[in-house]
Amino acid sequence: MTRVVECVEAHYEVIEVEFGVVYKWGPASMVVECGCGARASLTRTAAAICPGCGEDHEDIMREQTQAGRLREEVRHPWRDAIKP
Repeated sequence: MTRVVECVEAHYEVIEVEFGVVYKWGPASMVVECGCGARASLTRTAAAICPGCGEDHEDIMREQTQAGRLREEVRHPWRDAIKP
């Protein structure tokens, strides 16, 4: 039985620089503990294969990250930065 140990939602990191703001993308990621006891760090862009037994955990990654759907504030964080 595979269990999710940690899950980080996809997000933008807002970095203020001298002449503006930079938005750095951080993809969704998670740490899972496989039934074999091995732990694996998974992202949507890397293979979701257990290093211990070779089991594919892509279905868990897809389920936990809701197939890449993002909340509005995650998709467009710069909209909050623009003040009328």
